[in-house]
Amino acid sequence: MHRIGSVVHLVSRGKAVFRRARSTATPPEKIEVFIDDRKILVDPGLTILQACALVGVDIPRFCYHDRLSIAGNCRMCLVEVEKSMKPVASCAMPVMNGMKVKTNSDFVKKAREGIMEFLLFNHPLDCPICDQGGECDLQDQSVAFGCDRGRLHYKNIGPLVKTVMTRCIHCTRCVRFANEVAAFPDLGSTGRGVDLEIGTYVEKFFASELSGNIIDLCPVGALTSRPYSFTARPWETRKTESVDIMDAIGSNIVLSHRTGELLRVVPKMNDDVNEEWISDKTRFAIDGLKIQRLLQASWEEALFITAKKLRDTPADLRAAVVGGLCDVESMVALKDLFNRFNSENLCTEEDFPATSDLSYLYTDIELAVIGGQSDLTYDYEYLGNNAKTLDDLLLGKSPFAKKFLSAKYPMIILGSAVMQGGNGAGLLAKVQQLAEKARSNGQCDKLRSVVNVLHQWAGQVGALDVGYQAGTAAIRKKPIKFLYLLGADEGKVTRQNLDPSAFIVYQGHHGDNGAEMADVVLPGAAYTEKEGTYVNTEGRAQRSLPAVSPPGDARVDWKIVRAISEAGPVDLNVTPAQHVLADFYITNVISRHSPTMAQAKKAALRDMVTLKFLDFFFAFSKKKGKSVCGEPEASYACVTQLDFFFVQSDIVEC
Repeated sequence: MHRIGSVVHLVSRGKAVFRRARSTATPPEKIEVFIDDRKILVDPGLTILQACALVGVDIPRFCYHDRLSIAGNCRMCLVEVEKSMKPVASCAMPVMNGMKVKTNSDFVKKAREGIMEFLLFNHPLDCPICDQGGECDLQDQSVAFGCDRGRLHYKNIGPLVKTVMTRCIHCTRCVRFANEVAAFPDLGSTGRGVDLEIGTYVEKFFASELSGNIIDLCPVGALTSRPYSFTARPWETRKTESVDIMDAIGSNIVLSHRTGELLRVVPKMNDDVNEEWISDKTRFAIDGLKIQRLLQASWEEALFITAKKLRDTPADLRAAVVGGLCDVESMVALKDLFNRFNSENLCTEEDFPATSDLSYLYTDIELAVIGGQSDLTYDYEYLGNNAKTLDDLLLGKSPFAKKFLSAKYPMIILGSAVMQGGNGAGLLAKVQQLAEKARSNGQCDKLRSVVNVLHQWAGQVGALDVGYQAGTAAIRKKPIKFLYLLGADEGKVTRQNLDPSAFIVYQGHHGDNGAEMADVVLPGAAYTEKEGTYVNTEGRAQRSLPAVSPPGDARVDWKIVRAISEAGPVDLNVTPAQHVLADFYITNVISRHSPTMAQAKKAALRDMVTLKFLDFFFAFSKKKGKSVCGEPEASYACVTQLDFFFVQSDIVEC
């Protein structure tokens, strides 16, 4: 006990002497340190991490804590020190006089990314269900200092379909679709059991125009849309049923949109048209609706100038050309406008017409092909690729001629592109002779249509149905002085084909070939922004509904045409779709006496009033309540011409 007491006494005396010595000693001099080329003075003994904190430089760390001892375990706080061959743990390294430290160099970033990769390598992906989520240092620092891409890459099968094959359950839907529908045998499986892998051989691109359909077929997330990746969740979007206009098939589609923005296109089941498949152009081309759109217009001036030029030009020197993406309503309105001015020069951009039905896609029939050989999913007999093959069929020299001419239901399917060449008329004449020969053999119905044409454009058949001429040859033969282009962007008519003083009006939704040559540009709505009717290549009329509103000053096409007519002034008597909907509920004596139908009509009219009020409000500027045209007394005419609603008659009806 005596020895223990002596030791305690010595220790206490030593502490007292140390306290007196420390109180009388002079404070140590500060040392000079450079942090990211910034000179600072700090006390000796501080660590690099503490020195950085004094000047507001944040160093990531996990193991360091102010109240605990230094461990240097996580290595997340690595910095670059001059003359040091490797990064240094800033939490454990004391500062030295003249030390130069880099905290944000490429060398440091690479080192931190590597450390973060090691930390996350075996870390469970429990963030959505972890209680620390939202206040987790690992979450925050992995976003701030981690790498945004992995070392391992999934199979690349092209720019449209994204693969995450660790999610694959080996159902082989995609493989069977590629082989049975898309005629692409290069997508297959290798290995067996747990080693089974799906992919294209040697990283080959999935070169099929139907490749996007495997996204819909995949029951898990192994195959997803690359352009749509990380864009939205299904429950965040609204769905609108519509019709595709990228080709003449008229595929039924569903448009997904959110807050006025179109996000993606998926197929809608229709066994009579597209079954449940759509082309890649239909699915992925919607990003083009955001680029080079026509947004601004001085509507009052543009409408009156267009109406004046149309009225002052002689009837035989006026012409209109409609493009392949136009809806039937807009084409009818334009045709009525030109007819009111006694003009019949109306044509389409596509050269070859057809007025027949084609409702046979998959049947047990014998097939033969003339033209280029194709890799199809069904058997066919290849006859040749020149006009002599048609001559052999007409003369009965071909082995297939006997089968065709004796058939009860013969059919010739003609690609419209074939008729647009230099010898198109001659080929058409031979095809018609072959059809007449098949029709006159006694087996075929005399009224049956034998020749069927596959068109390329969604609006072509509808244009022909309402009376437009096929092709622009007639226009190029005349010195046209007024040309109206409705969505015509393919350059089939240029200024060189017109009178030097010709006045050109372009109405459409993109600043393409037509807008570049026009004197007046009227921004219209795309197919996703308006209600319309389209007739596909087999003559099937289908209705398209708007998913989003037209951008900027753009307006629905038929309303623009009606506004021009009012500025003319002529009365087209065009009926909006809402009027038709309202009248639909009271079309007979029973429905007119139905209280339920009366409520439905009232609801439809209420929606019309809301739309008209919004368009009426658009026509006024924010300055003192004056209309865009000028004084308030001109507001009726202004609203009618700008927003294309019959304001006076609508007020009476409502």
